[in-house]
Amino acid sequence: MTTYQYFIYFLLLFVNAYPLRGQVAQLPTPWTETASRAEVPLAEYPRPQLQRAEWLCLNGKWDYLGGKDAPDAFQPQKPAVFDNVAEKILVPYCPESFLSGIQRKQEINMWYRRIFEVPAAWKNKQIILHFGAVDHDATIFVNGEQAGSHAGGYDAFSINITPFLKNGKNTLIVAAKDLNDGKTPSGKNGPRGDYTFTSGIWQTVWLEPVNKHFIQGIRLLPELDHGRLKIFVESDGAKKISAAAYDGKQLITKSDGVSGSYFYLPIKIRSSGRQTALFSMT
Repeated sequence: MTTYQYFIYFLLLFVNAYPLRGQVAQLPTPWTETASRAEVPLAEYPRPQLQRAEWLCLNGKWDYLGGKDAPDAFQPQKPAVFDNVAEKILVPYCPESFLSGIQRKQEINMWYRRIFEVPAAWKNKQIILHFGAVDHDATIFVNGEQAGSHAGGYDAFSINITPFLKNGKNTLIVAAKDLNDGKTPSGKNGPRGDYTFTSGIWQTVWLEPVNKHFIQGIRLLPELDHGRLKIFVESDGAKKISAAAYDGKQLITKSDGVSGSYFYLPIKIRSSGRQTALFSMT
């Protein structure tokens, strides 16, 4: 086959694999079509080291308001109006990407809207809204009220939205401002980097219910020479912390501590099997 024939052959393969759309994938992979058609993309629990059994993934199609005529999204006092907004964006893909369904370069003011309902089983629980990452300045509105804000495009953040919720349907609006000027931390993205800009919501968004007092964070520092695990637990108002290690279903060791202070869990490392640490609090 000639070079031209090879070109036509691979072009036909591409067209058959990826039907024509309003946007064209610049670097398609065997998973591009599957990802773009997923109703809930990246549906796995996003934080495996602190996983809770109950949670609700908010990834998927959101209403989207962007482009050069979008309202200023930097620390707004009230949410944008979504009347007659027809664009949809597939969260958590950034609007510059093909998978998002937008594929516009350098979005600066971005507004997202999602309608959700809190599961009935979560009644009397505190509801925490989590964002894996939003680039760069984010303001969160729940049912028209400002619930919180965050600056920084690379770190996760969480907001307790319980006071803003109501029975039935709730409206979540996210305003994201990203100047895309290369002055804010942008890694390899931007005019001096290797990649195009990445703006807006670009990591998983999810809800989870917690008790009045709950574990917010855990630091685990193995001390192999001493045969123990150094533990620090951050919590919201709890005092007593219990930690236990299991080999399968067999309890190996248990220790009690206090929230906000280091304590130790003695563990004898075994040559086989896998140890699992579990935490509880009162």
